[in-house]
Order: sequence, then C-alpha cells, then structure tokens
Amino acid sequence: MRTPVSVGIVGGHPSAEQIALAFAELPQAEVRWLCGEWRATGLSRRLGVRSTERVDELLEDEELDAIALAAPAGNRYRLASDALEADKHVYVVGAPAKQSEQAGALLRQAQDRGRHLFGGHSRLWDPALEKLEELLRAGELGEVLYLRAERHICGRTANEDDLLWGAGAEEVAVILHLLGDEPVSVEARGETFLDPAAFDVLHCWLAFATGITAQVTLSALDASPASQLALVGSNATAVLDSSPSSSTRRLSVCRKGVSGPRTEGTAFVPGDVFSPQTGSEEPVRRSCEAFLSAIRSASAPIAAGREAAILVETLEGIQRSLVRGGLINLGLGRPAKDLRLVGGPSAS
Repeated sequence: MRTPVSVGIVGGHPSAEQIALAFAELPQAEVRWLCGEWRATGLSRRLGVRSTERVDELLEDEELDAIALAAPAGNRYRLASDALEADKHVYVVGAPAKQSEQAGALLRQAQDRGRHLFGGHSRLWDPALEKLEELLRAGELGEVLYLRAERHICGRTANEDDLLWGAGAEEVAVILHLLGDEPVSVEARGETFLDPAAFDVLHCWLAFATGITAQVTLSALDASPASQLALVGSNATAVLDSSPSSSTRRLSVCRKGVSGPRTEGTAFVPGDVFSPQTGSEEPVRRSCEAFLSAIRSASAPIAAGREAAILVETLEGIQRSLVRGGLINLGLGRPAKDLRLVGGPSAS
C-alpha cells in the first residue's frame, strides 16, 4: 500500500472545515496539521491531528507533502508562495491571488519547484457540470449563444471574501471552464444598499472573441441562497441549478422547436424538456482526490495553475471596471475552440 500524502490545512475561510473533513475521509491522505482558529470547532481533537496558529510550523515540517489553503483571497498569494518555496504542493480554494502579476509569479514558481498548484474550485468537479460539458462538446445544444449566471448569498461573515472575489470567482471560473476560452473584454456595475463599504449587488458582463457573451448577477441581499447557470444554445438551453434547495436532478435541458423551416424571422417554440442523469459524488471530495492523484502520479506538475491565472486576470479586469466604470479590454483572447460552431452547419 502506498504511503498517504500528508496534508496541512490552513483555515480562515468558511470552507476550511469542509476541506479538512474531505481530506480526512480519503485513504490517500493523512491530515497532519490544522492551522488557524480551530480551537472553537474542536475539529483537531476529532481528527486527532496537531493544531497551530503559526503557518511556519507547517512550512518547517519536512514530512509534510502538501498544504491546502482555505484562506481569504487577500492572504492566498503570500501563503501559496511561502508553501511553494518550502517545496509543498498547494491546493488553493478560490482564486490564488488578487493581481494577475502575482498569479503568474505563482505559476512560474510552481513550475520551477516542480510542485502542483491546484485551483480548488469544487464547483468544477460537480458531476452535473461535467454532464453539461459533455452535452456541450457533443453539440447537443447547438451553437453557444450566451450564458447567464445568477448567484444569491445571504449576507457575509467577517472572514468571507467580498462578492466579486468570493461568489463571483466561483461563477466566473465555471464559465471560463465551460467555454475553454478567455474573455477579450469585461464590464461591471455595482450597487450598495446596506453596506457602504462593499457592493451588495454586482452585474458583470464578459465578451469573448467568438461572439459568445456571459452575464453574471451576484447579490448578498436576497433572502434565500441560489445558484443557477443557464447556457443558451441554438438548439437547446441547459440550466444547471446548484442551489441548496435544488433536487437531485439539477440539470435540465429544454430543446427548441420551430413552427417551420429555419429562416429569417423563424418563431421558436418550447420543445421537450428532460433532465439527464448525473452522478452523485461530492464535488469537494472529488477535487481533493484529483489533487492527491496528481501528487501521487509521476506526471509533470498539473496545469491548473494556468487556469487560475486566467481567472485572476478576468476578475482583476472586472474590478477595474467597477472602480473606473465602462468597458475594460483585457488583451487576452488567446486561441480557443469556437463553441459557436460545435454541432453547427460549419462544424467539421
């Protein structure tokens, strides 16, 4: 039996306990440290592991293989850089930094050190999202026209990130992953109603060189938590509902019907609606398993850090738009698959 990967968890974020429990339940991992304010939860006693408030104790532990960072966004760059410098593999919950230069530096540091820098966005490991991606790549939805994401959270605690770098980062990460592309421009508008120090509501728009657009609406004021993503295609619309109250059948597909041949001015009518069967595996657990598998394999360091760097560049552009107002050109737009052609008449 192979030796488990030893992991230390650095807390400070609401997801920290969930990440710690996921690693603790996996036979491939050995949770060795909990770092942060864990005493009140009693988790270190339940897991029988060492607890500290000094990150240096984890960095100095030569028997520790990896560090999982479930920390606020503003602290992640320094923590990730120190962990990579100590030759630890790094699992980061959320965006790894708040500046694109820092994200790029982390990526280069991971490559130089031969260590994995893993973007732990658990939503990307949701079986329902994987099924949506499968339908998209197979051309079942036709040409992708636009995406619409809406996320409601009920307030924020002191340790939570603001709307953009918290809930917004998750929604944008899912959109970028589905499209496999990088936006060429972004625009955002924020509204403050109850919290003068932070936006209570955000409206964000992303535009891609393919002509696909995405709209993201975020709110910290709605009474019930919700998370819904709609991908609108020429043949069908797929809706992924990740809300806490959603049923086990969280992915729905509504096909478009037409009253006659498709010509200019054709009237579309609702078609069949169905819910594809998806797996029931827990996304956080799956993301932790993927991280451990990458460490235990003989493969080169994973490229998830590149995806994380693109995410930071996009969020940074949205932040600039919120401050300055107006459209922000990102200058990204590196070649990507044109999903407007998947399953369409021009597809090969």
